[in-house]
Amino acid sequence: MNFSWDTMSAVHHGRERLGKLRSWLVESSKEAKGVGWGSFQTSWDALREDLETPRALGAMYSAVGELEQKRKAGFSSEAAARELAGLDRILAVLGVEPAYEKNEEPPDEIRSLGEAREAARKAKDWKESDRLRDELAKSGWEVRDGAGSWRLVRKPIHP
Repeated sequence: MNFSWDTMSAVHHGRERLGKLRSWLVESSKEAKGVGWGSFQTSWDALREDLETPRALGAMYSAVGELEQKRKAGFSSEAAARELAGLDRILAVLGVEPAYEKNEEPPDEIRSLGEAREAARKAKDWKESDRLRDELAKSGWEVRDGAGSWRLVRKPIHP
């Protein structure tokens, strides 16, 4: 296995996806109790068949992608509880800990750059918007745009 910061960043983003999905499943399952593997059965099967870890991880992220799509349509609390049980079980078996975003507030000067970038986007000044995004990135912050909103998230620190 070759080390690279790009790989580390991909791992971090993967763990963030897991954390977001898990948080949503916890919220959606309410008090329902789940059993079984749900969408994560294929991951479990891969591990049972000669400890096929790469295949298990691939299947796990495929299930995550499918659940992210299904999330838009909504889940019953029972379905969410079943998926949560499967996710928790496969994460425990693989020894993977989801990353949960820290709600770190950016300093005022960084927030001002973010607001200036948003104003440039609204004015469709893409060159200025890109320049400000790059300036934020150099300062260690990432802009995450959403439907009608944006937020700043601290980037992983690399030497």
